Amino acid sequence: MQKNTLIALSLAALMTACAPLGVQAELRPEYREFVDEMATKHGLDREFVTALLAGAEMRQDIIDAMTRPAEALPWHRYRRIFMTDARVSGGVRFWNEYEEVIARAAREYGVAPEIIVAIIGVESNYGSVQGRYRVVDALVTLGFHYPPRAAFFRSELEHFLLLAREEQLDAAGATGSYAGAMGSPQFISSSYRAYAVDFDGSGSRDLWNSWPDVGALRAAGVLPARQLPDDARANLLMLETSEEADEHWVTLHNFFVITRYNRSPLYAMAVHQLAQAIREAHDTVGSE
Repeated sequence: MQKNTLIALSLAALMTACAPLGVQAELRPEYREFVDEMATKHGLDREFVTALLAGAEMRQDIIDAMTRPAEALPWHRYRRIFMTDARVSGGVRFWNEYEEVIARAAREYGVAPEIIVAIIGVESNYGSVQGRYRVVDALVTLGFHYPPRAAFFRSELEHFLLLAREEQLDAAGATGSYAGAMGSPQFISSSYRAYAVDFDGSGSRDLWNSWPDVGALRAAGVLPARQLPDDARANLLMLETSEEADEHWVTLHNFFVITRYNRSPLYAMAVHQLAQAIREAHDTVGSE
């Protein structure tokens, strides 16, 4: 056998040994079923979807991250991630830089500007941390290799493929979080399709329950720190602190609204407190 042939065979063997799990598993029944569904339900090209899934890598680090989310931390540790001087000052700079568009969004959607800024601050540190995983790797890993939430993430993979077609995204190259969330606001694919807005007119969108009212809480012995109408929708939240006594909060409708973005009450409280700190710092700088 010639030397060149031996080299070629050795390289082929090496490539096979190092190939991502997805390439070796491209004929798995569940992969084929998904391809068929995308083709028949949405008219997506079979070869394109097959190649995309075949090139996806099953990543154990994504599953590891999914099993230990930051929202599982006690409040006093979770809070320290976001309530930092750097995150507050970064929020003021971001607000000042995009003041006009933030003000327009606040007017049009009825969301306080500091809340807009704080959500982006918590999600991606004002766009500086948008995720290092390929979205297709995250969604294939979680959709086909993580049984506890496989159905959800297969649905997100479906939305991602449709999003890629609608927005002409690079489906193989788009990056995001370990859960497949994308961009500065960290939208999952279904939220991206449902809520993202072409706010700059560029032609593309490049980017938690039954609550008791305050009267019921008061009747149970909960006394809010300020006067609230008895019919105000409210909930009681306890946050674990590093001190002997935990914190107790009466949360209202706007707090609930934040949890529609992320269901974790720790997330919503981090957004609230960061927003208040950014607003105070922003107003202080503006008055100097």
